[in-house]
Amino acid sequence: MQTTETDLSIFCKAEIDDRGRHRMRSPCTHGGWTYATDGRLIVRIPAPESIDVPRPDYFPGADEIMKNFDPSLCTTPFPDITTETKQVVCHHCPPGKCKKCDGDGELECWHCGFTNECKECEGTGETDYSGDCKVCNNTREVPVTANMEVCGGVYDGRFLQRFFDKFTNMKVGRKGGGAYELLQLIDDKGMQGIISPISHSETRNGE
Repeated sequence: MQTTETDLSIFCKAEIDDRGRHRMRSPCTHGGWTYATDGRLIVRIPAPESIDVPRPDYFPGADEIMKNFDPSLCTTPFPDITTETKQVVCHHCPPGKCKKCDGDGELECWHCGFTNECKECEGTGETDYSGDCKVCNNTREVPVTANMEVCGGVYDGRFLQRFFDKFTNMKVGRKGGGAYELLQLIDDKGMQGIISPISHSETRNGE
């Protein structure tokens, strides 16, 4: 089955990224490819020849990054996802305002007048989710896969899982032997992707 532009939405990032990473809120077609990125991975698939639009202003340079993509390096079969998983809060869901505290994150006790953290939203002011989340299918939870070593580098299992769920017959490879090389991925239908390696400063919080 041909992957569509809508299918690539799970590789985008819905919320604002406070780390300054470039990301897309939805897939974008340009220069013969349909792209998606959340700032830590990029995936692109061949677009129909009839679609050729000017490069949009919000396009975060994914095409420039992919200019160095070398499919010939991808010779290793995609690894089996065998690491441990756990359920965490889905951060791709568009947040809504908590109905209990009206978005304040706090509630005033009508009896004593003290202000306490809202237990419904745990002080965030957000608890309800609007829209149709294609990542968690509105369950508000997603499975997190532990980091995995692939071709000598360590990569976030969540990103590997996304590719595993969407594409088949994949192969992977890297340009060098350093610990922080990008992982390249291809499949037999023209998909090309890259995943950034795990750095020492990154933490696993299910974001």
